[in-house]
Amino acid sequence: MILDELADEERWDEAFARSQDQLAKLTAQARDEICAGRVRKMGVDEREFTDFGYYIACFRRLPETVQSQARKSYKLWRVSPSHYN
Repeated sequence: MILDELADEERWDEAFARSQDQLAKLTAQARDEICAGRVRKMGVDEREFTDFGYYIACFRRLPETVQSQARKSYKLWRVSPSHYN
């Protein structure tokens, strides 16, 4: 079990390292949107949590390995919300 967790952690680190170019592009895009005035400051309470499509669209832009880890973590959380992962 511990070796599986370590392997999962290593895969997560590798996926995160491989996604740096994509993250840099998304960061630049966000900066451009802010500079162009197309973004407004929002608190979490201002976005309706029913806007599930927004979150799905963001999720689908993540690398497949990151999506896979997120799904696994979500399943663990559903079974045990106090799980450390």
